[in-house]
Amino acid sequence: MSSEFTIEPLKPDDYALVATWLSNGDANKFLDSDLRGKQMDERFITIMCMNPKCRVFLVRNGGEPAGVIGLWNIGKVDRTGGMWLLLGDRRLGAGGCMVLAARQVAKVAFEQEGLRSLSSAVMAPNLPSRLLTQEIGYRQVGIRRAAAVLDDKQVDRVVYDLTPQDLAEIEAESAG
Repeated sequence: MSSEFTIEPLKPDDYALVATWLSNGDANKFLDSDLRGKQMDERFITIMCMNPKCRVFLVRNGGEPAGVIGLWNIGKVDRTGGMWLLLGDRRLGAGGCMVLAARQVAKVAFEQEGLRSLSSAVMAPNLPSRLLTQEIGYRQVGIRRAAAVLDDKQVDRVVYDLTPQDLAEIEAESAG
C-alpha cells in the first residue's frame, strides 16, 4: 500500500466507518470514560462534528480511509486544545502515515485555529499510543495518577503537550 497520505475534514459519508472504528473493543477500551464500552453510531459522530470546539479529520493512505484524528476542547481564549487519533485500518498504517497526518492536523490547530498548545493524555498501559504520541513530537509533561479504569484496574494517564515551537523543531530535524 502506498505511504502517500492525505487529511480531510470528516464527511457524513464516512461517519459510519469512523463509528465502527471507535466501537472496536481494542480501541474503545482506551477512550474517555464517557465513551468506553459504548457502541458509537453515525448520530454520535454527527454531533461530535457539529461541536464548534471540535474538528475531525479523516486520514487516507493511498486514497483509502486509514484513520481518524480529532481536535477537541478547542479553547479560543487560552488558545489550547487536545488531540486524539485512531488508526482504523491497521493494513494502512505503514510508513508512519498517522504520525505525519497528526503533525499536519497540529499545523491546522496552530495556524488555522490559533492554538498555542495541544495536549494528549494516554493510559499508561497503552504503550503503542504512548510511543506514537512521542513520535509525533509531543513531550511528556506529567502523570495523572489513577486517572482511568482499564480492565477493572485504576491506571495512570501519561500527559503530553505539543507547541508550535516543538512542531517546528521536529519538522526542521525531518527536513535536515
